[in-house]
Amino acid sequence: MNKLLICILAALTLCSCGGKEKTYPRATAYPRAEIYDSAYRLLPDFPIPFYINASAHEGERTVPEWRDVRYPLYNATLHLSCVEPTSGHEEAEVQSRIERMVMNIGGAAVSEEEFYSADSLYRVLIFHEPGYTPTPVQFVALGNGRLTTGVFAFDSPTVAADSVAPIVESVVRDIRYTFLAK
Repeated sequence: MNKLLICILAALTLCSCGGKEKTYPRATAYPRAEIYDSAYRLLPDFPIPFYINASAHEGERTVPEWRDVRYPLYNATLHLSCVEPTSGHEEAEVQSRIERMVMNIGGAAVSEEEFYSADSLYRVLIFHEPGYTPTPVQFVALGNGRLTTGVFAFDSPTVAADSVAPIVESVVRDIRYTFLAK
């Protein structure tokens, strides 16, 4: 009986040792990115009515046509400009800005949106890339005698990889609000 018990224990031990599963390291876990609420306020003294996120901060005002809007939680800035295009050359200037936006993205896969503002005064084109690029959101808007452009840029490369897409989507939401909520 002792021999039978020893044989059974040995068989069980041998069976439990075989067929080990391969183990793989776990992906790095990041905390969920905190996203600003969708509350807005008008950017004062800007040449067109432009709404910024209520939690964002306006930068120094040296020239009304050039403004920086800081998103401290994202460690990023939306750089805005609003100029009068050269009469008769508006489309050429828009195309020039589009070429610049394409160069800024540097070959990354990009989503492109084109729409007219709610009041039909502005034609808007937004490029956005949900991965980490230095300038993941860019836009150009032509209308009402103005060429308005914006580039959203991270101030440092310390953004967690899986936090970029929600941040990009929230900034795109903010830009859409300016032109679609009238």
